[in-house]
Amino acid sequence: ASTSSGGENRMSKTWTKLYYHLVWSTSRRKPVIHANVEDRLYRYVGSRGPAYGYRIFAVNGTEDHMHVVASWGTTVSVSEALQKLKGSSVHFIRNELRSPAFKWQQGYGLSPSLKEIWTRLWLMSRTRRRITQKVRFWIGWNVMCGAEVPHNFSKAR
Repeated sequence: ASTSSGGENRMSKTWTKLYYHLVWSTSRRKPVIHANVEDRLYRYVGSRGPAYGYRIFAVNGTEDHMHVVASWGTTVSVSEALQKLKGSSVHFIRNELRSPAFKWQQGYGLSPSLKEIWTRLWLMSRTRRRITQKVRFWIGWNVMCGAEVPHNFSKAR
């Protein structure tokens, strides 16, 4: 950090602008996230962000994996964030969605590139197994990157 002529530190706080595209799979990639529960699961995962101090921007997936776009402060590691999101969603699926044997597969995928996130979200909105399924947005994209929301995306209701 540099100092001004008076010796004050001009950058005394840490600033980051990192967005993560997180992907994790069901155990053995079993297709168990069915259409009748996916919306509740995605809304639940999206709602966990504020409880953990994260910003969840989008949640989506297929029958055997989930995508989450999120950001958080510098005091949280990627593995810690994933542990909380995966752990709380397992609890939700087992108890609220009544699937006591449900498990996520160990590990995850991660991409920190904003350009890649936009590309993947666009692809997700175009290639879902049902035409009506859209990317779910939890916080406005304007907040995330200062850009207008593309016309082919749908905001959460």
